[in-house]
Amino acid sequence: MRRKIIILVASSVLVSLASLGILSYVLVRGSIERSFEEHAIFASMISGEIDYDLQANTSRLHDIYLSGKVDLDDGDMSPERESLKTVYKYSIFSDGVFIVDRQGDTRITYPYRTEDLTNALSVPAIEKALFGGNIEISDVYTDNRTGKKFIYVVVPIKGHDGAVTGAVGGMIDPTDYVFSKVIRNAPYKEEHIIELVDSRGAVIASNRVDRILTLSDHNRFMEGLIASGRPVTVRCHRCHAMSGEKKVPERSDILVFSPLSSAPWGVVIRMPEDVAFKPTRGLLRAILALGVVLIASSLFLAAGLSRSIVLPVQKLTRSTRMIADGELESPVEGGGEDEIGELADSLETMRGKLSGLVNASLEYSSTLEAEVEERTREAVMRKKQLASLLDEIIMTQEDERKRIAQELHDDTAQTIAALGMSIDIAVQALEDNRLRPQMLMELREKISLLLDDVGRIIKNLRPSVLDDLGLGPALHWIMDRQLRPRGIRYYIDTDAIGQGTFKKQSELSVFRMIQEAISNVVKHSEATHVSLSFKEKGGEIQIEVIDNGVGFKPEDVERQMQNDDLKGFGILGIRERVEQLGGEIEIVSSPGDGTGIYITVPAMNMEMANGKD
Repeated sequence: MRRKIIILVASSVLVSLASLGILSYVLVRGSIERSFEEHAIFASMISGEIDYDLQANTSRLHDIYLSGKVDLDDGDMSPERESLKTVYKYSIFSDGVFIVDRQGDTRITYPYRTEDLTNALSVPAIEKALFGGNIEISDVYTDNRTGKKFIYVVVPIKGHDGAVTGAVGGMIDPTDYVFSKVIRNAPYKEEHIIELVDSRGAVIASNRVDRILTLSDHNRFMEGLIASGRPVTVRCHRCHAMSGEKKVPERSDILVFSPLSSAPWGVVIRMPEDVAFKPTRGLLRAILALGVVLIASSLFLAAGLSRSIVLPVQKLTRSTRMIADGELESPVEGGGEDEIGELADSLETMRGKLSGLVNASLEYSSTLEAEVEERTREAVMRKKQLASLLDEIIMTQEDERKRIAQELHDDTAQTIAALGMSIDIAVQALEDNRLRPQMLMELREKISLLLDDVGRIIKNLRPSVLDDLGLGPALHWIMDRQLRPRGIRYYIDTDAIGQGTFKKQSELSVFRMIQEAISNVVKHSEATHVSLSFKEKGGEIQIEVIDNGVGFKPEDVERQMQNDDLKGFGILGIRERVEQLGGEIEIVSSPGDGTGIYITVPAMNMEMANGKD
């Protein structure tokens, strides 16, 4: 157990550390990714601002062409000079503006410089604008004569027919503040490098002055990025210059690139990878150190816990084994005032209660045996009652058969015999021509009597009114048939019985219950008034049969049934039918106060019971 405690504590600490480390690493990585996104947005804002400046100043050059003042063939250059002067004054073209003709000859410059009045087709941007007819913004261009570096912005001049007749352009000194101010005003950290580079990788502007007009470390890579025209965030290597015979080791950077839309340039933000990932690595080292400390402390804690827990638990284990073996007399050894001590006290309390329960269970088992014997006797008595009820039913059936046979013998058979004799007499009279209508009428009366006897026997066996008209009319018929001839007044309320209230088998069961109850009233109650009512309440059918007869003691009837007396089996039959329908019956009676039979049958249970029949 001690080893398990150590392993479990160490494992939980390791899992916690691993989860913490993974979560921390994911959060830091997410922070770095968000930082990359922020730098990409930052680069896009810088490139957008530079794009705006270039487009605004290109529009100024385009306005010279659209003003209609440029006519290189009229010999008067004063309108053109005024236009160039205005553009120069309010633009970024710090090294002047100019107009060249279709052949590339410089026709006018501002400020005026005679050395600039040369053929300009050697400048690639001017050549492309004259022969391509599109606005051109050059990379950093080095003048072969002066060695000075310029950036050319050239707008072609087109005639009414759309043909290029010349070009107007401006020159920007890349060392001027024009582009550097945008980058220098941007917030940046010391480790960050922010640069504006052209398509050859030349640095046009940078937050580090010493890098302006130098080639970027990634000049070839930049050419591909600018050609693609897509913003990119990548990991790359910064290749440093040779130092003597030794090469400075490569350094990994995170590079964010955003292209310009108006020029073949791009904005580059570069930061050292170790700076970007410094928080993550520091956190991992801190987590590793924390893990070592936690593991050491957890092992020490596990050892102490095993010493303070294992021994008391072993004592408790011995005590629980004794309890499991049935030894409930020996007390449980205590363990101090800590949780284990509380557990020992609880076990001791449990032992005492368990001992009491064992003794109580022994006493209860003996009591239970007595109750089982009593219930067995009741079951046997119930079985005897059912057997007696079955015998009574069989006897009743036999009596009914005897009665039917006697009626058939006394009435029906004699009527048939007399009918046969009358038919013989009628045949003889017919042969003697003495047949009279009166003789046929006598035959008809005897046939009617025969039919009445057969109908009476059929109605006694099963009243056809139950099948033909339903339960309500059948109950009216049985009460009228049994009570009215004996002078017993009755009241019946069957309004609660509607179409489909009972299924056929249920109707027969209810009919037989009421028939048995009315039969008991006729035989035993000496009543002068009987009421029968049906009520529907809360999904239950309530049936009440009440008379004002002499009454009886229900306990006497129960005792007679227990003694196998033939009396009381009518009530037993009613009760059996009610239980079969899942209902309840209550019989309220006392000598001299009449009798009330109250039957409650759940409607759903009645339908379910019918489904079982």
